[in-house]
Amino acid sequence: PRSTLFPYTTLFRSQQWPAIQAMFVDDPKGSVQRAAAAADEVVKAFVASLQREQEALRASWDKDTSTEDLRTALQQYRAFCGRLEGLA
Repeated sequence: PRSTLFPYTTLFRSQQWPAIQAMFVDDPKGSVQRAAAAADEVVKAFVASLQREQEALRASWDKDTSTEDLRTALQQYRAFCGRLEGLA
């Protein structure tokens, strides 16, 4: 499963960021406060997305599974961890 962070951040950039930037001229501190609140939303959405993906991964192998299912799960964990490392 692919993380849903990227569509969320695209939505953020296309809808919220221009308004936050425009607000800076008249209310710099308010603009930064809105940016901080928006960053909090993105972080929460990101963490929730990672937790859903991790739960789905666990569900794929946590019951009676074949060796092939376990091999696939291992590959999916490797990809998942690789994406996380790429964010660091």
